[in-house]
Amino acid sequence: MSNDSNKKISINIEAIKTPLGPVPTLESLKKIVEALNILNADMIRTEETVNSEVFKQMAGIEKELKSLRKLISEEIVSFGAVKEDITALNKRLDKMEVAQNNRIKELSDLITDFIGSVRVFQDQVARLLKKG
Repeated sequence: MSNDSNKKISINIEAIKTPLGPVPTLESLKKIVEALNILNADMIRTEETVNSEVFKQMAGIEKELKSLRKLISEEIVSFGAVKEDITALNKRLDKMEVAQNNRIKELSDLITDFIGSVRVFQDQVARLLKKG
């Protein structure tokens, strides 16, 4: 049995001839168990390495998620402020529209009154011209 750089394990199994057929020797079974122990230890080391790398990656991901949460929170606050500004601007525009509509109505009323006054004046001038 050997453990070379390619991670290969060779096992020489010797057998004893019995009436039912060849049976591995106790020494061969020990070599198999030793090889399985080496394989198990290697698998445990590999699992520990993989777990370590996974934990490192998860820590990085968690850090990024925290950064994203912070950015999203800041954006939500910013959007809330923008929404409030837009709402305030809409209210101001609504008030300006109402004021403008009132001014237009007042102007329209003044023009109507003026036209009425001009008509009265025209009627008076027409009467005076007819008399004269």
